[in-house]
Amino acid sequence: MPTATKLMSALAFAVLAFFASEVFKPLLPEGTQTGMLSIVNAGIGFICGWMIMGRLAGRGVFAAAGGGVRTSLAMAFWCLLFWSVWDMLRESTRPGTYAGPMEAINGAFGLLFDNALLMLSDARLAFTLAEGTYFLPQVPLLLVIGGMLCGWFAEWTEERSADAGKIA
Repeated sequence: MPTATKLMSALAFAVLAFFASEVFKPLLPEGTQTGMLSIVNAGIGFICGWMIMGRLAGRGVFAAAGGGVRTSLAMAFWCLLFWSVWDMLRESTRPGTYAGPMEAINGAFGLLFDNALLMLSDARLAFTLAEGTYFLPQVPLLLVIGGMLCGWFAEWTEERSADAGKIA
């Protein structure tokens, strides 16, 4: 059933997916076509926000933060899976790329693992503490912090819509 909370959660996670995709684009190899990456990922974020966070709202701010992180990680998984399968299908049109369907499926999960590793090994954000230099991968950091903020936004929306129902 459509609610204001589901709609606002979906929009918030669509925006989060769009910005996470924009941060991820410079990590891709030179010459990679990224035309529809952000738009498709925003659509996946919309669906995840509607289906996951939309029903988790209304349980308190700490649960909302956890639900937001859960939704953003699920969103990242589905985006990585979609683009890995897309690349596998594109590569499978070349003769001799995959020997059979099982090798193609294994290739898709290999691409998923490679893209996840690329996302986690981002070294563009660094800080020095004591005698060491530490790196913070930007995309996972954005997904965790943005997921918490989107979860709190969904909780805020749920509280406002519950208050509006009490007045009427």
